[in-house]
Amino acid sequence: MPAPASASAAHAEQSLPVPYDLQEAVEEASILGTHLFLLDAATARATEALAASIGPLDRSPVRHYLAVMGDDDEGKPDGSVQVLFFEGETVPVLAYRVQVSADPRRAASVLRQDPPGVVHEPLTSLLNARWLALETVPRSQQGVSTVLMPQRNGTIVVYVLGATSQPDTAVLGRHYRVEVTEDGAQVLSVTALSKDELELPTRDRSGQQLAALTITDGEVDHPTETHVLASRLANVPIYVTTGRGRWKVRASGIDYLGPR
Repeated sequence: MPAPASASAAHAEQSLPVPYDLQEAVEEASILGTHLFLLDAATARATEALAASIGPLDRSPVRHYLAVMGDDDEGKPDGSVQVLFFEGETVPVLAYRVQVSADPRRAASVLRQDPPGVVHEPLTSLLNARWLALETVPRSQQGVSTVLMPQRNGTIVVYVLGATSQPDTAVLGRHYRVEVTEDGAQVLSVTALSKDELELPTRDRSGQQLAALTITDGEVDHPTETHVLASRLANVPIYVTTGRGRWKVRASGIDYLGPR
């Protein structure tokens, strides 16, 4: 079970080769964590831009959202993200498109879909998958955000992520990975990436930025994509002790520091 060991600075240590049987999984966690960060951060920017345009979203008809990676003229990802916002409870209609540039200095652009558009595939399946994932995972008092990643094997992976409105806070849980069928109709698996609500301050009592955070999670062999997400969102390295050793998670990747 994840538990915070300390929120103080940790000693820098030399990285070692990742154990051979974990190399592929660690690389995948690093890549997925980066994608989660891009989509989650873009969704936050889009939400702020839309709220600035129409007022607080909790007082608006907006009920659902999806974030989609943007493409260039050749169909390759260009670093931008388009966040779609939908109105309506049982029959969603597309109401707003918010374009978020890869350049954080550029303001997000809000486009009103007038009149709101009827939702067709593949958006229908993605919305169904998001709704099903939210209904499947245990409820908590924590805030929640979602990130969807359609997979090559035809399934839809929905991340249900713990979230907070508190500044200078790293959210390490609760996080879930939910795999849903391609049509968004059935949950195939639910993986608890962290079972407890775990939030750590990233500044000390004097307001100084901490050099690192440290946690222990003996239920996993290596840091997961949500450890990478938390480190990137909080802009602070995280030392993670797992069942297979000690690790350092930072924006540039996951370093193995040796056995426990």
